[in-house]
Amino acid sequence: LESKSLNLSSLGLGDGKIIGDISHLLCLTQLESLYLNGCHGVNGNINGLKSLLSLSRVNVANTSIEGQLDDVFLSQLEEYDVSSTKIDAGDHPLSRCSNDQKEDQFEEDEEEEEGDEEEDDDV
Repeated sequence: LESKSLNLSSLGLGDGKIIGDISHLLCLTQLESLYLNGCHGVNGNINGLKSLLSLSRVNVANTSIEGQLDDVFLSQLEEYDVSSTKIDAGDHPLSRCSNDQKEDQFEEDEEEEEGDEEEDDDV
């Protein structure tokens, strides 16, 4: 079979009933975002995705994917979630959100703290 590349930048199949090896996605050479959360029938080794150099967001939580995340692959990813899998993240957290998400969360936390302070002033 001749291998062909597809120009797809985002793939989201969460909670799907798809099955197969994650290595079948390697033809998606322009893939930037991959969401497979809850696709229990998807298996294979996470390191198979390393060759997708434009990949920056990966959510494979609750899948049958396994392997070990290394520092080089992790540095490529802006955000990832590998929770509830057989993926070994070493000393790294099982999920990491993007800097934008961190800033949004930080702003929400500040607003909550300000709300708490206002309630304290009323007492």
